[in-house]
Amino acid sequence: MGRDSLPGCWRDFADALDAGIDRIVLYGPSGTGKTYAALREGVGAPGAHRLVCTEDMTAADVTGCWMPTAGGQFEWLDGAAVRAWRGDGERGGRLVVDEADRAAGDVLALLLAVCDTDGSARFDHPATGAAITPLPGFTVVMTTNLGVSSWGKIFDDPMVAAAMLDRLLHRSVVFNIDGESYRMRSHRARTEGLRKGVAKDKG
Repeated sequence: MGRDSLPGCWRDFADALDAGIDRIVLYGPSGTGKTYAALREGVGAPGAHRLVCTEDMTAADVTGCWMPTAGGQFEWLDGAAVRAWRGDGERGGRLVVDEADRAAGDVLALLLAVCDTDGSARFDHPATGAAITPLPGFTVVMTTNLGVSSWGKIFDDPMVAAAMLDRLLHRSVVFNIDGESYRMRSHRARTEGLRKGVAKDKG
């Protein structure tokens, strides 16, 4: 499908990426393609790294954790944010923060640090002791079913939510992704196909 045939909201999203905007929030109903677009549109060699927010997520999902190996040792596995910071070693990748409004507690504060300006974001790597910072080209795309004006009402810590919005909105673009759910559209098409098939068999 060519870009010209896409709905206007998706053309605007693609144009924002082309313009070098590196913090984007996509909000709208479930099933409209927010995550799909965030993971695929304009993603080059550095790749996209998905972080699915839940109430039970921990810092390990964001920055990483020590994991046991088959040899009885432990090794550090980078989380989605650190992998996105590193990208392909030359350019930073894209961090896709899916269902961002579901993050809570310490994880929300950590996301605040991860999404900060490139000059302020930093992570001291536990395995190497090296200071990790985002490589040039690092971007963040957040998806949510809720408008950002509602975030302060749902996050456990309204102050952290306000800080997160401040970090995002002063340098980002927010897109309302509307329209019919692709999943429901596909479901209706399959159902209609089955209905026609059954009617034909009965005839």
